Amino acid sequence: MSLSLACTGVRVNAVPGWLLVLLGAGLWGTAGTAQAFLPSEVTPSQTATVRLVIGGVLLGFFVLLLRPRTVAPSSVTMKRGLIALLITASAVSIVLFQVCFFSGVRATGVAVGTLVAIGSGPVFTGLLGLLLRERITSRWMTATGIVLTGLVLLLAPWSGDPVDWHGVLFALGAGLAYACYTVLARLLLLNGVPGETIVASLFVIAAALLVLTQLGEDFSWVFTSDALVAALWLGVAATAIPYFLWIKGLASVTAASAATVTLAEPLVAALLAVTLLAEPLTVLGAAGVAAIIAGMVLIARSPGK
Repeated sequence: MSLSLACTGVRVNAVPGWLLVLLGAGLWGTAGTAQAFLPSEVTPSQTATVRLVIGGVLLGFFVLLLRPRTVAPSSVTMKRGLIALLITASAVSIVLFQVCFFSGVRATGVAVGTLVAIGSGPVFTGLLGLLLRERITSRWMTATGIVLTGLVLLLAPWSGDPVDWHGVLFALGAGLAYACYTVLARLLLLNGVPGETIVASLFVIAAALLVLTQLGEDFSWVFTSDALVAALWLGVAATAIPYFLWIKGLASVTAASAATVTLAEPLVAALLAVTLLAEPLTVLGAAGVAAIIAGMVLIARSPGK
């Protein structure tokens, strides 16, 4: 089994779709740790803009390299106007996810914000997936329930601190936005639109939209040594590469199952926080890790992925 970017001539088709999504989610999970190295005055919108601009440029360049190998136009069953509309809607959803997620985490804290945003994603995706006539199976519901239970054990604040409900609403908005662009991307894939074209178009448009909203903002902090490394990691390792893996995996995995597997993201984020940022892992947190892994195994064994 080999895994690499298609432009190197090594195929990813031999790798199970759920595993590609899982690898992508693992890389997404590094974003929180990378943000810890950004200056404290950086706003959520600035973080999202830098992340998407770097990732969008890289993905756009990558598609230019892949252009001779993309799927023949005859295999696409959608009209160009509808494709453009769906890609634009997906790009707007990505922008909303980034801004809502960073805003929700900042308002209500990393634990609650991450739990609500990432945990609500599979629920919204499963419901929206009905529009694609994807069945909500009992195995999916069981796996999602196990993983959500694990996330509660891993991330929930047991200190009794008050919850900022505005932050919770932002986080729910992030979960809904994630569901929207996952289902729309899956719809485009099912109609023959090449995955590389989809993901690159999404991020080029999303980055352009965010840049327009940030005109006049000070981004000089990007060029400081620590911030530059963190920004490059966010754009390349936590955006471009994982979204490439995600779109490849989404071609053979239902939107609902992909969303459940993506719940590995906060697991990776929590483990990095423990190992790199010296945050403690409680007994309940360890039980949460075990539950998340069990849910992932259940999804991997599902014949209707």
